[in-house]
Amino acid sequence: GFYSKHALKVRTKAGEVKNFKLNPVQERFQKEVDDQRKRTGRVRKIILKGRQQGFSTYVSGRMYSRLSQRKAKKGLVVAHKADSSRALFDIYQRYHTLCPPLLKPETKYSSRKELMFSRLDTALMVATAGGDGIARGETLSDMHLSELAFWPSGSAAENLHGLLQCLPSAPDTEAYIESTANGFNLFKEMWDAAVSGESDWEPFFAAWFETPEYREAVPEGFERTLEEEDLVALYDLDNEQLVWRRRRIADGGRMKFMQEYP
Repeated sequence: GFYSKHALKVRTKAGEVKNFKLNPVQERFQKEVDDQRKRTGRVRKIILKGRQQGFSTYVSGRMYSRLSQRKAKKGLVVAHKADSSRALFDIYQRYHTLCPPLLKPETKYSSRKELMFSRLDTALMVATAGGDGIARGETLSDMHLSELAFWPSGSAAENLHGLLQCLPSAPDTEAYIESTANGFNLFKEMWDAAVSGESDWEPFFAAWFETPEYREAVPEGFERTLEEEDLVALYDLDNEQLVWRRRRIADGGRMKFMQEYP
């Protein structure tokens, strides 16, 4: 929290560049991450989330702070498609470009796929799922695998297996898998295994209503449906959240909403 507020800058949904202040979902996630580190000495988190809740921003900030302040580390970010890889790399570039001079490491070189800190001998690489032999032969200290449920199905399992081989089960290593749901696939299998305690990965679920801005003004004459009354009773939702939910369902349908905003 202290580092993010003072060293990291993010672009808000309104397009402004501001200091990175953790939102409520990120704060709850950070507590779980810190707890896992204390118990196990390392982090392995798998995240099932709604759209635009800030996990890529949080994980990128955490990885940038770790890689820019430590020697001889190597981090890898893998996204499901090329434009997502570029968008994630842009987050790192912004962190680095706007980092205060006191905390900013010297850059050996920076391409569209790699950021290398010369004196630290530390690097960050970005790749797209589906490419052959991503990071083969590397030893990684930090890993962020984004939207795993959307990786090309033909190569997802092989790619993931190869990547996890590059990550030693040593202390002070951190790996994050995050995705919105996308039916039955490798991500679903990994999530189920984490929930049932059958893997080293610990699950984190973020419901859409944990994100404070997912609200809209309540129109005159608004009345709750029976289903909405049940949601209020179960999750303590307010009318602004119900209106926001109605609009999203009207835009894309109920099944799409359930998938993208669990």
